[in-house]
Amino acid sequence: VDKRKKELEKINNEIKKLIVEEVKKKEKEGFIIKSEFELNKGKLDWPVKNGFIINRYGLQKHNVLKNVTFKNNGIDISVSENSYAYSIFDGVVKKIFIIPGYNLGIIINHGDYYTVYMNMEKIYVKEGQKIKLNQEIGKIYTEKETNETILHFQIWKNMENLNPEEWLKKKN
Repeated sequence: VDKRKKELEKINNEIKKLIVEEVKKKEKEGFIIKSEFELNKGKLDWPVKNGFIINRYGLQKHNVLKNVTFKNNGIDISVSENSYAYSIFDGVVKKIFIIPGYNLGIIINHGDYYTVYMNMEKIYVKEGQKIKLNQEIGKIYTEKETNETILHFQIWKNMENLNPEEWLKKKN
């Protein structure tokens, strides 16, 4: 459990570091994409076509061990095998990266906002590429041993981590 908590903390720190680098780069270049991202709070499409949240944002209790908690900087969405991730808003791909345990990841800039998509098997976009709302950006990785296909998804406003559930459309 301690090992897993340390791994999650390391992953969260690595994502934050990547976001901070992008924000500083944007400020240094004076480059800001104005978008209406903020006006769409609670109205954004999901980053997958079909799926459900299995781990929520924030401090979570361990499924088995009662007194153990962990911090989730995003949400984990379970989908079927051979599923794809989609951009939730127009933007520019700022970073494609690899984090052990979370496979490939993508950071997309939407002005003052960033979306992070992790646990990807294949990426269909390139750094610097402009993308559109609902554009397919990659295939989500399926764990061979457990047959689980889970997208880890985060939203940031500059260097502030936000709860993605507050931004996505409510499922019926």
